[in-house]
Amino acid sequence: MPAVPATVFATGRGTVTSFDDHVGAGTLRDADDGSERWFHCTRIAGGSRTVPVGQVVTYRLEPGPTGFEAVEVAEAT
Repeated sequence: MPAVPATVFATGRGTVTSFDDHVGAGTLRDADDGSERWFHCTRIAGGSRTVPVGQVVTYRLEPGPTGFEAVEVAEAT
């Protein structure tokens, strides 16, 4: 079983590096450690189903069906 990252359930900040509207999924790069985090459009806060590449966002990390994923993805203020 893989080790659980220390940041699980904590909030993070990052930049959206890719988003595919057709698939409804994207990735973001964490500002602190540079790790890539996957997210699904249903995990974008505020009811939006899309987010532009380059957008700075906040998120929370939690276990998902394919590993750890970003949830509560929201535009950083």
